Amino acid sequence: VERYLNFETKEDVAEEFGFIDSNHYTPWPIVLPTDDDSIQRIEDQANLSQSIFEYYGLPGTPSLFLIDQNGVIQWESDTYYPNENSIGEIEKAYNKVI
Repeated sequence: VERYLNFETKEDVAEEFGFIDSNHYTPWPIVLPTDDDSIQRIEDQANLSQSIFEYYGLPGTPSLFLIDQNGVIQWESDTYYPNENSIGEIEKAYNKVI
């Protein structure tokens, strides 16, 4: 989730993270919500009053989380620029969740 859309365009984010030759390439999808986009409850598709940023405690960017189907963080990267090496850590955390 990219958090600084007020300061960076989608193109800026793509250039920094989205291409294999980017400075900080990330091999996973990048979500670009606005500060006004609220979280939606899956069960009934109701919009909650919190933004995704508020719901997850205003994490710094870049942050990488493994979030379970209930919206609970099961793993969080402890490096500032998570990369392909983080995949092994994610796999271990995922295997604990399932």
